[in-house]
Amino acid sequence: MAFMNFNEIFSSKNRLHFFTIEKKNELKLTFISDYTLAVKNEYSLKKEVFSYKSLQENLFEENDEILAFLRGRKIILFKNFTQNTNNFKTSLLSQYTLLGFLFIATLFFLFVILNAFSFLDLLFLLACLMLFSVSFINFSVLIKQIRLLKDLDKDKVRKLFK
Repeated sequence: MAFMNFNEIFSSKNRLHFFTIEKKNELKLTFISDYTLAVKNEYSLKKEVFSYKSLQENLFEENDEILAFLRGRKIILFKNFTQNTNNFKTSLLSQYTLLGFLFIATLFFLFVILNAFSFLDLLFLLACLMLFSVSFINFSVLIKQIRLLKDLDKDKVRKLFK
């Protein structure tokens, strides 16, 4: 029964990859650098293309060895072993900003309900609470992934992927 396939729901959406950048294409927009990375993986024969957007410039160079969490073809978290850089702080900052915004929105709708009860306000409060709880779960997963990437060094990664 093809309609009863739950692989997408119960499987992890982020995949861990170790690769070497073969070719880099950087498109500089006003504030954002859009990277397109053609990579070669010494553990498989197929070549893949990944993308990453950042406010920083010159994050990647050719022949850099990268350990990254990917969602589809987009890089979510990475650790660059060659340049000794990562994007942990920017990911945490964006997640903190989202959590702060959702917490303030939840408090706002809570005070609105306490002052003048309305069914529509209650729906907004429930939506904010639900989004806040999902974002908090994503934050805890992000912390675990960052801890995993911090603990791994190049030798451990090579042994892991062999």
